[in-house]
Amino acid sequence: MKTIILLLCSMSCIHLQVTAQTVLDSLKMDMSAIEAQKILPGFAVAIVNQDEILFESGYGYSDIGNKTAYTPNTLHNIGSVSKTFIAAAIAKCIEDGLLTLDTKINDVLPFAIKHPNFPSDAITLMHLVTHTSGINDSSTYGKACYVLKEGQKVSKKKYTIVERLELAAISKSKMMDLGVFLKEYLIPKGNFYKNKNFQETKPGSTYKYSNVGSALAAYVVELVVKKPFDRYVVDEVMKPLGMESSGYNFSEIDMEQHAVLYSKKGGIVPKYSLVTYPDGGVLSSTHDLAIYIQEMMKGFYGGSNIIKGETYKILFQKHFEEEKEKSAIFWSINKHDFISHNGADPGIFTYVQFHPEEKFGMVFTTNCAAHVNKEQFATMVKIWRNLYRKGKKMQ
Repeated sequence: MKTIILLLCSMSCIHLQVTAQTVLDSLKMDMSAIEAQKILPGFAVAIVNQDEILFESGYGYSDIGNKTAYTPNTLHNIGSVSKTFIAAAIAKCIEDGLLTLDTKINDVLPFAIKHPNFPSDAITLMHLVTHTSGINDSSTYGKACYVLKEGQKVSKKKYTIVERLELAAISKSKMMDLGVFLKEYLIPKGNFYKNKNFQETKPGSTYKYSNVGSALAAYVVELVVKKPFDRYVVDEVMKPLGMESSGYNFSEIDMEQHAVLYSKKGGIVPKYSLVTYPDGGVLSSTHDLAIYIQEMMKGFYGGSNIIKGETYKILFQKHFEEEKEKSAIFWSINKHDFISHNGADPGIFTYVQFHPEEKFGMVFTTNCAAHVNKEQFATMVKIWRNLYRKGKKMQ
């Protein structure tokens, strides 16, 4: 009888291995078929659980002209997925007793910010991290906050009219200190100040996605830790996790791994940085983001290496909820309780997500602005749904 039981167990294990391999083979075939359509210049994907990277691979080109492969180690900015690193930094500050979500930002800032329509209503950290602060991204944000890397030039070929106008504005903007920009944007008489920089609703009442508000939250962190925000995140989050290829500055990454970025019409988007770099300026790879999502999952289940489990409960709790939006600390929670964030900027699109019940996560990156091209966006959705279906079967 013991022999029979052992045989059955062995057969069961073989069946599971065969099933997992079949799913993996099917996923590889599907990704290769999408690659062959040449709709996306290059892309990479990963599926993870909290213990291992179950699958990661790259497709297409990081540089079409030189036929350089896009791999899981290909680098470029990840857009607003960067905001989740602000969330991690805030969680560490809460854990260290430096901040609470109820902290009034004017108790920390060296200059006082008042909502012009509700000057007696204090803006708190909670308002910033849930996009309910009342701070708007005016047209100034797009014109002043994107800055071309030194030596980069804007071609006149293969751009839409909108892209050409955006790049023309970027080519004129200059880098400045984060704190200086925020003061100029949010304080009366500042060079970028307008009443339209604020909503007509009071802090805490209405969801309105705000890049400037996100950068302000990062600046609050910088002030309480008494260290530049980028250095704090690299030292306290990225390095401890082994995200060796990631950072905020071109000088701290391997530029040979940096992808060429492509516009909607296939033109080359020059490399750029952000004045409000915490809201979208992280440079990373699919592989490093896979490590990062693993860590977020570990934290959710109580096993993080960098932040205590109790703090993660604050990080992923639904802090603001209305019909279409559920906000944790910068993370979004959809109707299925999937926890995610995407990044959409000139020449890039990224998406990270994990599924608390099903216990796996996914990463997608591409070196094109897939969010503004219908065919590319439809391809991205197809990839994402495929990852989800196969990811569930890998568990």
